[in-house]
Amino acid sequence: SDAQWKRAMACYKSRKFGKASLRVIFIGRLSRAKNADVVLKGVAVANQSGANLVCTVVGDGPEQTRLRRLAEELNLVSQVEFLGFLQHEQVLDQLERADILALVSESEGWPKAIVEAMAFGLICIGSDRGLVPHFLADGRGVVVPVGEVNALADALCQMSTNRDQLLPMSNAAAQWARQFSLERFGDELRFLLESHWHIRLADSERTDVANASHFPARRLS
Repeated sequence: SDAQWKRAMACYKSRKFGKASLRVIFIGRLSRAKNADVVLKGVAVANQSGANLVCTVVGDGPEQTRLRRLAEELNLVSQVEFLGFLQHEQVLDQLERADILALVSESEGWPKAIVEAMAFGLICIGSDRGLVPHFLADGRGVVVPVGEVNALADALCQMSTNRDQLLPMSNAAAQWARQFSLERFGDELRFLLESHWHIRLADSERTDVANASHFPARRLS
C-alpha cells in the first residue's frame, strides 16, 4: 500500500551497507522448488571465500527439518536464523533488517517477495526464471542460473567486497518497485490487459491508455 511504501522509502533512503556482516534473507515456502538449500550453500561457500554474511530464513514448509540439518552440516548454525511463518507486517520488519534477498527458485511467475524487497532497497538476487530477469534488469539486481550454488556464492562475494556498488543498485530497485503499490497495481494491470487485447474494459477510469478512443468498450465475463 502507499502507507507501506512510505515505510519502505524511509528504509531504503537510510541504507548504508556499511555494517560488518551483510544479512541475506530468504522469504518463501520451504519446498524443494524454492531452492532455499541453494541459498544456504551459497552463503556457506561465500563465507569460506572471505565474505562475512549472516542469513535469515522466513517461511515454513516440508523442507524445514532438512534445511535445519543442512545448516548444521555447513557449520552455519551461528550464522543462520529460521523464523518460520510470519505475518506480512513482520516480514516487512525483516526486510528492514536485511541487506540482500536471495530467491533462486526453480520457477517464478510474478515474484511478489522480490518486488517488496526491492521497494525496501534490498539488493536482490534471483534465478533466470519467469519475470525475474525483467525485474532485475538495468542494474536493479543480479540474476544467476537456477540451482548454481557457485554463481550465487560469487554474486554474494562481489556484494560483500564491492560495497560502493550496492547503493546505486538499491536506489534503482526501490524507484522501479514503486510502480507496484496496491493503489497503482490495478491501473497497471488494466493498462496491460487493454493494450494486449486492444479493447477498453468497461468502467475504466483511465484516460492515458494508448489509443483508448479506438478501443470498443467491453465487459469481461
